[in-house]
Amino acid sequence: MEATPLSTPPELVFPPQVPFSGTLRGARAKRLRAERDALPVSYRITGSAQDARGLAAAIVFCDKHGATLELD
Repeated sequence: MEATPLSTPPELVFPPQVPFSGTLRGARAKRLRAERDALPVSYRITGSAQDARGLAAAIVFCDKHGATLELD
């Protein structure tokens, strides 16, 4: 078989396509669903700090994890 040249340029044979990623769309939907359906986790940790460095470490931990710190 011999290839026959087309009289129409290849740009006009197929319409331009819009880039689409089903993976990105699915990942975004999954993330939004997880944020909406997330149940808050609540727990209480009690303890004592032996010095100012221990208290500072507890404060940094709470800031990093979005926890609240109650001092008695």
